[in-house]
Amino acid sequence: LAIISLIAIPAINKTTDSSRDKIYDTQIANLKSGGKAWAAEHVAALPENGGSKTLTLRELKQGGYVDSDITNPKTKQKFDDTCTKIIIRNVNGKLIYEVDLSSC
Repeated sequence: LAIISLIAIPAINKTTDSSRDKIYDTQIANLKSGGKAWAAEHVAALPENGGSKTLTLRELKQGGYVDSDITNPKTKQKFDDTCTKIIIRNVNGKLIYEVDLSSC
C-alpha cells in the first residue's frame, strides 16, 4: 500500500493542479468575454488607435457582464472587484483584451 501511495499521490496532485490551471484559464477567458460584451454596448467609449480603456471587475459585475461570484481557483478567493482590471487596447484598429491582476 505504501508503494501505491507513493505513486498515486503525486499523480493525483498533478491532476488537481492541472485542473485548477484549466479552470483559472477559463475564468480569465470569462473576464475577457465580459470586457468584449461591455465593448459591444459602449462602442463610443472604446479607445482610439494606440489607446487603452481600463475597466474594473466591479464595473463588469454592475453591468451584468460577468458573474457576481467569479472565483480564482488557484487561491479559492473571489477576484477583487477593484484591483482586477480588464484592459482594452486598440492596436492598429484591433481591440486586444487583457486581464491585469498585478495590483491585487
